Amino acid sequence: MKTLHDYHRLLYILLGDASGRRYTTDILDLALQEALGTFRKYCPNKHTVRVKIAKMDGPQGILNWFPAPDEEILTIRNEKGTLLNAAEYRTGGKTILTFYGPAPRPAAGDELLAELSLPHTIRDLDEAPATTVPDSFANTLCTGAAASALRIRARSVTEVFGKRPEDAENLAEQARLMERLFTDALKAAAWDRDVRQDPWPRYGFSV
Repeated sequence: MKTLHDYHRLLYILLGDASGRRYTTDILDLALQEALGTFRKYCPNKHTVRVKIAKMDGPQGILNWFPAPDEEILTIRNEKGTLLNAAEYRTGGKTILTFYGPAPRPAAGDELLAELSLPHTIRDLDEAPATTVPDSFANTLCTGAAASALRIRARSVTEVFGKRPEDAENLAEQARLMERLFTDALKAAAWDRDVRQDPWPRYGFSV
């Protein structure tokens, strides 16, 4: 499991800044956070919880359960594993699910399986205790983080007196290239997962 120190080292190599003179660790941390957000969209950090319906009101089920603000509900299934077509709404410490479609609707007291997407973490980044990104994706994540770091540096260069406009544009172009490589790699990984119908937990995303 790679730590923040490992990711810093990889990023400094990728950015050609082994001495750390152009990119501070604060910049790298911010860039990694941005890359983790994009990474999550294609490769969710999945976690399944069991929840109970406290009350049914027509097509709406009220749960006495409220996900954390940074947790996204991906799917809702019944205890048999059947996928339910439901839209969520959170209010007042409760989660309201509106069920659609012909599938049998659950009843009050039924338990459901809520599959959540949690934020990805890197050990020691914002004091996280563990890294949820598989080591096999470390270089891919660093490509995305490098794109973010280049954009940050491009913005700072434009504010420095005496810097040529092309300096910032060169950095921005490098950032665009890195971003394309990053998203192309993530799309390929997501496509491979869908084609093989192989759930992400096999890659270590389940927590």
